[in-house]
Amino acid sequence: MDGVIDMRVVFGGAFNPPTKAHLEVYRFLSRKLPVERFIFLPVSDRYKKKGLAADHHRLRMLEIMTEDLPDVEVSDMEMQDESFKGTYTSLRRLSRPDLPTAFVVGADHLRGLPRWKDAEKLLREFEIIVLNRDDEDLEAVIGQDAVLAGHRENIRVFEEFSFPVSASSFRKHKDENLVTPGVYAYIVENGLYDGG
Repeated sequence: MDGVIDMRVVFGGAFNPPTKAHLEVYRFLSRKLPVERFIFLPVSDRYKKKGLAADHHRLRMLEIMTEDLPDVEVSDMEMQDESFKGTYTSLRRLSRPDLPTAFVVGADHLRGLPRWKDAEKLLREFEIIVLNRDDEDLEAVIGQDAVLAGHRENIRVFEEFSFPVSASSFRKHKDENLVTPGVYAYIVENGLYDGG
């Protein structure tokens, strides 16, 4: 990728638990983009999401999953915050002035993005990378929303991404094939997700 400016890519989420699909997002985007740093940004357990494992568990599982990836960072920044400041503020704090920063979302979050805190500033100042899921017509989703359509030049869509594994599926079935061996061992050792 000669002549292409390196970039920082931030992937936020619950990672409850981090699965092979989350790892595949990193691998896929590292093949497609000049990624200087890929940052996993887990939300705080103050996010009040049902069945969310404690911060220290999700952070440790991400560290285990990515320990052999030198260009990956796991950030506990939002976990350290007293309250949720929003994705825009988090990206401002994680970005560097000399490199563009992009934020990754799945297609399932694209429709709701215009209602996020500081959505206009987020869409104006950062690139949004959208990975398709369930064969959504993402161009139609963007075109039908005035906020998204108004910032179309900052939204990069990858229609070809496909990796049908979800954290909710793991929590339901406890299928060890959905997570890496190290993450699975940690889950068993700590008795996580036993409640269903």
